[in-house]
Amino acid sequence: MNASNNNSVRKSNLSGNTNGFDVRDILFFLWRLRYWIIGSCFIAFCIAYLYVKAQTPIYERRTQVILTNDRSNKGGISMLSDIAGMEQTSKIDNEIFIFRSKNLMKKVVEELSLNIRYYVNQTPTFKLTRPSLNFRKQEFYKDNPFAVEVSFDSFYSEKSRPRAFAFELTPISEDTFKIMFRGEEETELTNNATYSYGDKIAFKGFTVVVSKIITDGISIGSHYEVTWADPAICAATYVDSLHASIEMSPSSRMSSRTDVISLVFRDSKTERAEDVLSTLVQQYNEESRFYQNAAVLNSIKFMDSRLADIAHELGMVETSYQQYQSSRALVNIEAQSQMALSSDQEYEKQLNDIRLQQNILKMIKSDLDKMSVENYDVIPSNIGLADANLNLAINTYNQQVAERNRMVANSSPNNPRVQNMNLVLKDGRNSIIASIDNLGKVYGLREGEINRVLQKNKAAISTIPTQQYDLTQIERKQKIIEPLFTLLQQKREEAQISMYNVPDNARIIEPPYGSNAPILPKTMSVLLVAMFLGFCFPPALAWLLGILRTTIQSEEDIEKVLSETVLANIPKFEDGSVIRKSSSRDIKTESFRMLRSNLKFLEGKVIQVTSSAPGEGKSSIASNLAVSLSHTKKRVALLGLDLRKPSLHKYFPSLHSHTKYSIIGYFIDKCDVSEMFQEIEGLPYLHVAVAGVVAPNPTELLSSSDKLKEMIDYCRADFDYVICDSAPMMPVADSLLINKFVDRTLYVVRAEFTALKILPKIRTLFEKADIVKPNMLLNGLNLRSNTFKYGYGKGYGYYGYYGGYYGKGYGH
Repeated sequence: MNASNNNSVRKSNLSGNTNGFDVRDILFFLWRLRYWIIGSCFIAFCIAYLYVKAQTPIYERRTQVILTNDRSNKGGISMLSDIAGMEQTSKIDNEIFIFRSKNLMKKVVEELSLNIRYYVNQTPTFKLTRPSLNFRKQEFYKDNPFAVEVSFDSFYSEKSRPRAFAFELTPISEDTFKIMFRGEEETELTNNATYSYGDKIAFKGFTVVVSKIITDGISIGSHYEVTWADPAICAATYVDSLHASIEMSPSSRMSSRTDVISLVFRDSKTERAEDVLSTLVQQYNEESRFYQNAAVLNSIKFMDSRLADIAHELGMVETSYQQYQSSRALVNIEAQSQMALSSDQEYEKQLNDIRLQQNILKMIKSDLDKMSVENYDVIPSNIGLADANLNLAINTYNQQVAERNRMVANSSPNNPRVQNMNLVLKDGRNSIIASIDNLGKVYGLREGEINRVLQKNKAAISTIPTQQYDLTQIERKQKIIEPLFTLLQQKREEAQISMYNVPDNARIIEPPYGSNAPILPKTMSVLLVAMFLGFCFPPALAWLLGILRTTIQSEEDIEKVLSETVLANIPKFEDGSVIRKSSSRDIKTESFRMLRSNLKFLEGKVIQVTSSAPGEGKSSIASNLAVSLSHTKKRVALLGLDLRKPSLHKYFPSLHSHTKYSIIGYFIDKCDVSEMFQEIEGLPYLHVAVAGVVAPNPTELLSSSDKLKEMIDYCRADFDYVICDSAPMMPVADSLLINKFVDRTLYVVRAEFTALKILPKIRTLFEKADIVKPNMLLNGLNLRSNTFKYGYGKGYGYYGYYGGYYGKGYGH
């Protein structure tokens, strides 16, 4: 049978299955952890139960709103996108984004004062134990017995204001309380002072006022907790609790989106969740109305500014009109112009009349001048004189002239009566002349005055077109500005009226509703997950410890690195002696019987037993293997070739470490090869050659002559098996010198002792040093070790099974 077949048979005998994990191994591994798994599941269940009890229940409220704006009109681009199979981004997606915006939620927080929260803590008042016992605090909402108002000082910037703070309020009487702040605001003064309701408690940058709402609702001695946070921080928290989605149409064959938005809010208070949803829709409508009216507001703002400018211009025009009329004494320019023209005509008429009278006077005077003093003629009368006194004087004079002429005709000019009449006529003529002169002067004065008035009137009349033009320009400006002013006022009123006609953008279909059963925490899910984690924790811990370990634990560790087969697994045993009786049925004996059986499938009788370093049990393996082979009545030679640290005498106390009759004695020619062997009492087929005294130059002894080859050849010819207990391979070269003359090498590694990092070095050693037919042997396997030290290796159940029955009738 060739080596490959031997290896196959060996693997079949030892492991039974080398392809992956065996289900039976996994079940056996879990069975070994059963008590750990049960304890872990119990602890996980208790922790999960306490966690569920410590959590505040969360409820869910939902509402549906429909967008009332018209989105049915689609333009050409939308129609083309529908034809092409591409759905145009709907405005409803933007509205969902607006519903979940922090700015909108901040308005809700400020409207409902959600940034101030009230709790009551009725756990024991011990400061050290209260946090540990405070599993769940009772929160108030709209039933808090007192209210807190926070106001910030104006001279502190927003950056210097606290973002959040909390304090504990403890009533000590019906009207007083103590307050203890937490965080940076905590001071000895506030923590020890007593305050009354309504007092202003000043801190750095802000003031707190506590007002009593419900007199009977405050429990003296209870611990109330108040938290305040910036509305922006609260808004971010509430946005995380809000979920918005689009409702799908249930009536259509294919799911199609509607204009209905489903809003879901989760909170520990159902009433607060309902208020948040209702206020959110209200604030959304107000914000939508505000932005829809933004153009109207901008128009009103523009009209207000234009009305102010136009009112100013109109005032200036009216002021100019008033000042122009006042400065020119104008009331009604047309009437005043008509009056001026009429007055001018009247004065012209008067001037003409005066000039006519002057001409008449000049004519009368001219006639009087032509008359001689002795010639008494009548003066023309009734020729248009306007002065009644002059007409009377002329008429009197003419009557007197006529009387005189009649007297002269009836008498002579020398008649005394005529002479008297001449004197009277002379006086009358002089009086008329004087009257004409005086009247002429009067008319001259009147003529001059009228001329001055006429000139003034003409000047005034000449300015009438200019004044009329100026007034027309002013009136034109007024006529232009005043209608615009009136129009803007009318439009402004219409714009203000239109602002109240804007409909809500969203309408609530159903008011907030939901179940009274909390959705969080999910008790069954938490408990099931806890049980699952409790079940997985011990295996996972064992697996993790297996990954983190640094030493070899099973033959799988060897097979992952080395291609050489693991010939056998030798369990760990405390007894350091060798096997004595062939009839023993203990684990130690059975393990070496298995090793002995496996050796029968391998070729060669000279076997070297070595390891990487001292302490891995190579001498124990070599001794017990030799004894086990001798039990089969095979002549076995056990050579102690570890010349540096011989240890066979530990396992065979009856051996004598002769200097002469030993391997060292043979190498220095003090004895023959046959003389160096010693027999062991009770083991007639076993012959042991001890190393003797420790040589100072073992490497030179092994390599300087042919003694080693002669010794191996002698043993090969005289014995059935030759077991060579050599020195470790890695520290020294002794084993490499011996390896040239052997048929097979048993390389021993020890579980929980040999480091994993040694395996790559062993592989390199096998590849470069040309080790003769190496086979790995795992020593010191602790079958009763702590479960967490191992994974589920292969083949361990064999020893555990049969070992458990050795005390039940199958052995001693």
